[in-house]
Amino acid sequence: MAHSVACSSLVSPKRYDVFISFRGEDIRTGFTSHLHKALTNKGIETFIDYQLERGDGIWDSLCKAIENSYISVVVFSRHYASSTWCLKELVKIMECRKHLGLLVIPVFYDTDPSQVRYQRETYQEAFSEQERNLLNDESEERRWRAALAEATDLSGFDSQSRDESLLIKDIVKDVLQKLLEFGYSNTTKRLVGIEETRKHVELLLKNARRIGIWGIGGIGKTTIAKVVFTILTPHYDSVCFLENITEESKYGELAYLRGKLLEQLKQINPIGKVVGTKLTTRSLKKALIVLDGVDTLEQLEYLCEESKVLDDLPEDSRVIITTRNRCLLTNKVDEIYEVKALSPEESLKLFSLRAFREIHPKEGYEELSKRAVEYAGGIPFALNALGSYLSSSRSLDKDFWESTMRKLENSPNVEIQEVLRY
Repeated sequence: MAHSVACSSLVSPKRYDVFISFRGEDIRTGFTSHLHKALTNKGIETFIDYQLERGDGIWDSLCKAIENSYISVVVFSRHYASSTWCLKELVKIMECRKHLGLLVIPVFYDTDPSQVRYQRETYQEAFSEQERNLLNDESEERRWRAALAEATDLSGFDSQSRDESLLIKDIVKDVLQKLLEFGYSNTTKRLVGIEETRKHVELLLKNARRIGIWGIGGIGKTTIAKVVFTILTPHYDSVCFLENITEESKYGELAYLRGKLLEQLKQINPIGKVVGTKLTTRSLKKALIVLDGVDTLEQLEYLCEESKVLDDLPEDSRVIITTRNRCLLTNKVDEIYEVKALSPEESLKLFSLRAFREIHPKEGYEELSKRAVEYAGGIPFALNALGSYLSSSRSLDKDFWESTMRKLENSPNVEIQEVLRY
């Protein structure tokens, strides 16, 4: 049975997926630039300090970047400890790990982990030099040493055990997996009806190269596609999620979207008239593509069929199309997944999460909540909109709830956002 899925936004997203800490003089133009490129090619939002000049303002910006990241990759090179800036950055990173849940991945590049942990060889030399020059006080030095020891206790990567290209590949894979575990665990707290839906779509994708996710507006098609896309991304060489295609097409952006599709699949910059021709597909890899919000055959043909991009993908590639137009999917996909409304129980849970931040209605609001759920008809968008509106500063005013519900019930043919606007 097909189900709807809905999201109640309880967790604020961070600005960056990854913050890279490194000693620029050691590896700025080599390893870290290759790692940065590999991460961004996978769609991972990465902060890396390439050209910033040091100063108080820059330090504040870096601290904010660390605080607003899910993961920090710390690259311990031979002369990492020679930079007091790097050591201060590391202390900040380990503080955020303790207080904000920042995930830390140490990478030991051309240096042994024991040198870092026990400050031997170049790390010992760095601290000795700082002591001779009176560059730091004892309390600060203790914090640096403690941060180095704490970081080396974490699971990480050693460049001496593998080729550099394999090392980067393994780091990216680990980052993706950690982001998936973190993101999905937080996402599932905010989603209603996701598990059965997710499993069903993934099962279809095992044998079907192309599937369509079909349903009315606001039912959760995009949310389903995003969750499946996030989970499956680590298993593909190239990935691309084109969102809200119908809306973008209103502004003449289809050519841009087609170029973006080819660019992300090949990890190249499309050039001029080559885009959209057979020539552009010659180096495509195993790919996962989501075309979200496609509502006309012309949009689909322009994005894919003129360039033959779907035909030329490897057999183990997968394509997901979300649409309100079932006819569009005829002869275009192998399987169709219909997204249906939430059950009354799921609807009440979603509404309660939005209105009360709990899975059940607040005492005294049971009947009003049931009326709201009945009005929304199992449509996640309506449940979210109504729950959010009623949880405003006036949310404890039952007269306000009652008047809002009367207004909605007396306007059955008007879009919910139009009613709530006044």
